[in-house]
Amino acid sequence: YLPWNTNAVDFGFDLPLTVYSKSGQFPGTQVEAGLYVTARDSYVLAVMCTDLPDMQNNSAGTGSNLLADIGRLVYEAWQ
Repeated sequence: YLPWNTNAVDFGFDLPLTVYSKSGQFPGTQVEAGLYVTARDSYVLAVMCTDLPDMQNNSAGTGSNLLADIGRLVYEAWQ
């Protein structure tokens, strides 16, 4: 959802966003916190999803998709 890839710098690519993040999970709970840096601004975002209906802590889980949607919306608002 974000114009960022963890390996981009290793291959010499310049992206419009740099992300320093940490995620965590427990069955029914997912957390993501990070520093997001663009050419114009930087911001910190921390989100915790609890009481998730599924126990999947992977890219197909409700928490992962919700965190990705929130991250994208915040990034787009800061453009």
